[in-house]
Amino acid sequence: MPRHGWARDLGLSVDPARMRVQVDSTVTSSSQVHSPCRGSGPCTVRAQESILGRHRVSIVRIAALATATLLASSAVALAVGDGSAKVSFTSKRVKSSSGLSFDANFGTDAGGKPRILIATKLDLPLGTKLDTGAVTICPLSAPAIITGGGAAKVCPRDSLLGTGTADVYIADHSTPAVLGLDLRNLRHSVLVELDHRGVPAFAIDATISGDKIEFDLGRIQSLGYKVSRIEFSITARGKQAKAYLRTPPSCPNGRWRGSLEDTYSGGTTESVPFTITCTKNR
Repeated sequence: MPRHGWARDLGLSVDPARMRVQVDSTVTSSSQVHSPCRGSGPCTVRAQESILGRHRVSIVRIAALATATLLASSAVALAVGDGSAKVSFTSKRVKSSSGLSFDANFGTDAGGKPRILIATKLDLPLGTKLDTGAVTICPLSAPAIITGGGAAKVCPRDSLLGTGTADVYIADHSTPAVLGLDLRNLRHSVLVELDHRGVPAFAIDATISGDKIEFDLGRIQSLGYKVSRIEFSITARGKQAKAYLRTPPSCPNGRWRGSLEDTYSGGTTESVPFTITCTKNR
């Protein structure tokens, strides 16, 4: 079992994975320690009395140090392979019709392998307006679109919002497959169709709520696929009064700020901030 610096000085052994605090029998007198502590919450260790050499050590201090060690270990683990996001509007002017460019790389584990992404939420800058009524709507559901042969065959041509690609690791392959993305306008959502070598494979709905677009990737998770990157562009549609995407009404300090919230299998969530340059209208 590893010994951290503070633990070694006190004659303690700490297992960060299970947060078991042990007191060496050679330096402990009248000691009764209960635990192990599990999880990421505060670690409370109960003891009647611990005497290390000639010094009585507060068990509260031991618990605090153990918790600090666990939190530091967790912070390092999350810092490995953190995701990144580049998001931009085609217009830098406030309250104007704009397109959207999105490019995100998703987190990896400590070994550098992609994690299983189950959801990602694009939180656009505060005040961004998304209006699905400004563009022709494809009236079909995602399953119906796939069974019908794909969006290009069954959806109105003008329902196309944009295109892109996704890098997806399938099974144990060491390199990702590059799937094509076809984004279509649905009522209150965006359909994202994934094509493999030009053939529609499956589709997901991305729900729109205010200035947020939430992609539920449960379908990809069920297949055991691991998404490492998604990039797409949405073209500007409509005019200021009736635009699919309208930029925020103000430009604080020349920057719009947003974030991408990625959720991985097991419940781990990462928030990746981004900024977009803006200018005030004259």
